[in-house]
Amino acid sequence: MLRRRTRPVHVLVAEDDADVRSQLALGLRQEGYRVLEARDGADLLDLIGAWYFPGTRAAPIDLVISDIRMPGQSGLEVLSALGRLSRRIPVILITGYPDEETRVRARELGAAALLVKPFGLSDLKAVVARVLRERAP
Repeated sequence: MLRRRTRPVHVLVAEDDADVRSQLALGLRQEGYRVLEARDGADLLDLIGAWYFPGTRAAPIDLVISDIRMPGQSGLEVLSALGRLSRRIPVILITGYPDEETRVRARELGAAALLVKPFGLSDLKAVVARVLRERAP
């Protein structure tokens, strides 16, 4: 029997294209998720750090959705950094450049899923639901 969550699910969306980020966030909010937004990999890691370290009052993060190609730190670099944390956060990567090397590296680093742009919000919502279901305690 699956336990139901007693608190809202917090999703962190990292995408350097503001329009795409807003669309993703809006679609997830319409599904009832609490969404935090990051404009790049460094911003994403700052938000994770605010949640991760004891004594902070930041919202817990249940899932990360990150673009791969972002200025500063790529989604793959972020995924690698998150893999070193003791608290595992599932990561869905999104990309418009789905070469085989990227797919292999994403799998090696532990990505929960890889979505290829363009994709529909219904596709994103289905993948988010699946990943959260698979990671449920």
